[in-house]
Amino acid sequence: MGNSVESVKTQMQDTFNRIDQVAKAKGKVPEKDMTALVQSLNESSKALKTVQGTNVHFTPAEVQKVTTLQTVINAFPGNANQVVALQNAMTAFQRLLTQFVTPEEKSADKKRVGGINESGLNSKS
Repeated sequence: MGNSVESVKTQMQDTFNRIDQVAKAKGKVPEKDMTALVQSLNESSKALKTVQGTNVHFTPAEVQKVTTLQTVINAFPGNANQVVALQNAMTAFQRLLTQFVTPEEKSADKKRVGGINESGLNSKS
């Protein structure tokens, strides 16, 4: 069991690293990197579902990275279908991620858990 939690953490780290790369690129992201990020997000979402109910937690800072990336993606030039695919992957990932935020943060964030925060709602134009 511990092994799957470790592999989920590794997968998540990969996703967070890709998020950082894409966010730093400020819209000048090669299509293959975008595609890789979508795949990574989808893999992480699948991985998170396998550890629901365990003691896996992420920090508010990690969740913030995802929120920051959503802002970057909303301003993305480029292939509209790809941007939509990325936004959908991000939204699903973020929704799952909020369930894993450390408990003391969760109570303050009750209103947002399981929903889409404002930035996510406004992204579909």
